[in-house]
Amino acid sequence: MEEPTTSPECSRPSDVPGQPIEVTRKRRFKKRFLIPIGLTLLMVFFMVRAFVMGTFATREPANPLTSAQGAVRQLLETDDGRKLVRVAALVDEPLDKVWQLVTDYERFEQIFPNLESVKATRLPDGSTRLTGVGRVLWLKNPFEAVVTHRKELDRATASWDLPGGGLKVNRGSWSLTAIGHDKTLVVYALELKVDPYPAFVVRYTLLHYLPQVVEAVSRCLARSPGSP
Repeated sequence: MEEPTTSPECSRPSDVPGQPIEVTRKRRFKKRFLIPIGLTLLMVFFMVRAFVMGTFATREPANPLTSAQGAVRQLLETDDGRKLVRVAALVDEPLDKVWQLVTDYERFEQIFPNLESVKATRLPDGSTRLTGVGRVLWLKNPFEAVVTHRKELDRATASWDLPGGGLKVNRGSWSLTAIGHDKTLVVYALELKVDPYPAFVVRYTLLHYLPQVVEAVSRCLARSPGSP
């Protein structure tokens, strides 16, 4: 009479009920290697994406045609070869009302989500000195800037160029252009160089952060009295 035989898989216990031990080991092997490989590929994807978005710039400014398009972002290369992050939005408010908000520095914490504190001092020449603390790439960074104001009938600009602290370059502007009587093209442009981060990382971060600032302008204006 022949003795019953059992396979090796059946003679050894399995960690998973009903599963042979070799199958369980193969699954553990796959998890042990596939998860790190997947995370590595994901990191590589985001780094490549950040490099492409933060390096390759366009030469033509991009502007929205309607307010429903929201904020339009781009990496813009200037005529002198500089690269800055530019965000444009069409706001359904007259220029004077938008100008009043973007030069009301006591309300800047409503517009800039990374701003922890700001103090504004009016200077005799009409410009404004700003001092405060903001977060740049997850680090707190004291800043100081002198903002120059220029306002005409159908356009206005508030600009600054003052590096300091961890900012090797801190150059930016608000540019407003009246579109008819009740709409304004709002453009926020910023060029930063922050030690020790690569330029493409800083630009990639700004491409995601600056649209929030411009959209906050629209929200603040919509909540203000007299808005349509």
